[in-house]
Amino acid sequence: MRILTFFGLILLASCSNSQEVKTTTDEVVAQTETQTEAQSQPQEASCHQVVDAKTFHDAISEGDVVLIDARTPREYSGGHIEGSENIDFLAGDFMSHVQDLDKNETVYIYCASGRRSASAAQQMINAGFKHVVDLSGGFSRWPY
Repeated sequence: MRILTFFGLILLASCSNSQEVKTTTDEVVAQTETQTEAQSQPQEASCHQVVDAKTFHDAISEGDVVLIDARTPREYSGGHIEGSENIDFLAGDFMSHVQDLDKNETVYIYCASGRRSASAAQQMINAGFKHVVDLSGGFSRWPY
C-alpha cells in the first residue's frame, strides 16, 4: 500500500503544470481506494468491430439495422449500400446526427476506404454507443 501511495504522490506531482498540488498521504490512499472500487464495478463494454464485406453483408441482410454511410453526399449519390443513411462525417455535425440513435443498438457504418468510418466509430464509442461494426476497406471493397 505504501508503494501505491508513493506512486500516487509522484503521479499527482507530475500532473500539476504550474499549480501546486498539496495532497496528504491519507488523501492519496482514499483516492486509490475509490478508484479501485470504481474499477471493480461491472461496466458494459463497448465494442468497435471491423469486419470483412461478407460478414458485414450477412449481418445487415438479416433485418432492420442501423446502417450509416459516412461519405459525402456526392460519394453517396455515386452508389451506396441499400438501406444506408448518409451522414457525412466530414460535414462537422456528424455526432449531432447520430446522437439521436439508440446507443444500445448495433450500428453498422462504412465510408469509402475505412478511414473515416473508423474515426466515426471511435467517436461513437466515446459517446456511449455499445457496439459499432465497421466495414473493412469501406465501400471500395463492397462486391454486392
